[in-house]
This record gives sequence, structure tokens and C-alpha cells, in this order.
Amino acid sequence: MQYLYIHEILHLLFLRCNKNPEIFTSYFNSSRSLIAFNYHFKKEKFTHLSDSFNNILGFNNKRFLSNGNFTSHVIHPNDINGFRDFFTISRATLRNNNHHFDGNILTSIKCRTKHLKGFWKYLIFFSVNYWNEKYECFNKIGLILDEHIDQNYQILANSNGKTVINDVSSTRTRKKASPESPVNKISISVRETEILKLIGQGLVAKEIADQLQISTSTVITHRKNLIQKLKVKNTAELIKKASQLLLI
Repeated sequence: MQYLYIHEILHLLFLRCNKNPEIFTSYFNSSRSLIAFNYHFKKEKFTHLSDSFNNILGFNNKRFLSNGNFTSHVIHPNDINGFRDFFTISRATLRNNNHHFDGNILTSIKCRTKHLKGFWKYLIFFSVNYWNEKYECFNKIGLILDEHIDQNYQILANSNGKTVINDVSSTRTRKKASPESPVNKISISVRETEILKLIGQGLVAKEIADQLQISTSTVITHRKNLIQKLKVKNTAELIKKASQLLLI
């Protein structure tokens, strides 16, 4: 789905639903790529989620809503601050009850979000703020787009100090491989992950060696191992692939 259409979907559907989040979210119950949501600023929690939330992230909607918010266990640690800022509104704005829904204001944020089974996905949150006259407070309504860039991989959360990547591409034939299908596991150590992030920042081997207080030859060896593990040809492809796999 083109991002430019998200704004139109939010505007037209939400107005058509007469600002009713329950009706709005129900439109996306069967979606495989979009989650509809409503967020209550005063309560600081999600009040509505489409059933597609379960399809995309594996969590039970009702149990998740009882907690009301994504936690640091679901959002990647490097993305949690931006995520919290996205779902924060100033007290001054909350006090101003003259504000109303404005379909021309669209905000978005991309976050790495953990599936119930442990692998990471890129989700893009699109939303608009509106004044909920019934409850006399601001709400945020929007859509979450599943943008898992490389569907041949599932990136597992860190376990025992290592990042494990499941390569399911070799198991796919005409039908999509199920989560229970055998996979090729790629294990990346903590040191390799550190080096990979520094490579992504544009540092050369000597700079990485100085920062980590290891030898330049050790950095070069780790870089070669990473290139082999991720099945790429050079450092440029390594950075690109690592970015796609949410490793940097």
C-alpha cells in the first residue's frame, strides 16, 4: 500500500464512521497488513484495536487492551523513546477543548515491534489527533502498517547474548512456509552485533578497533564473518542487509 493513501483512508473512513473508533477499527479486522487503533491521551492507553492485531503480532486483543499500551518488552529498546513521544500530547493542548479533528494533520513513526513468537517486525504508525466530544478529551486514531521488509527472515530477540536470524527462504516452495517449518539459523554474537552497528555508522576498521579496544585484524575478521553469514558480497551490501534485518 502506498503511504500517500494512508492519509486519505484515515480522513475519509474516520469521518464516515462519525468519529466512532469502534466502527473505524472494525473495518480492518480481517486485514493482514494493517492494524487500526484508537488511543486515549488522558488514560494513556489504547482503547480500541482491530482484530488484525492478532494476525500481525500474535497478541490477544482483549488481553493487550487490558494493559492498554505497548511496553518496552514489545517495542525495540532503541525505538521506545520515540514511540513514547509519539503517544504524548502536551498538557496545554489537553486543556484546550477548542481543538477538533483536522484531517490535514498526519503524523507517523516507524518502530521495531516484537511478535509474540519473538521475532521483530517493522511497524509504521500513522495517526491523527482529534477531540472526543463524548469524553471531552483528545484521542489519537490511526493505522499501523506492517512493513516487514524481508519476508524470508525472522529476526529473533536476543537470547543468551546472541541475535538469531531464522532464514526460511530455503523452506518455501509454492506455499508459504509455516512458523513450524524447519529453518536455517544464523547466529550473530554480541561482538559481531557491536561491530555491525559501528560499520553502519560509517566507521572504518581502525576506528572500530580503537573504540572497542581490539585489534584491527579482529575487526576485519568479524566483518568477513558477517559478510559470509548474511550472504552478501561487500560492506555496502552488508549495511543494506543489516538495515533490512533490523540489526542496525
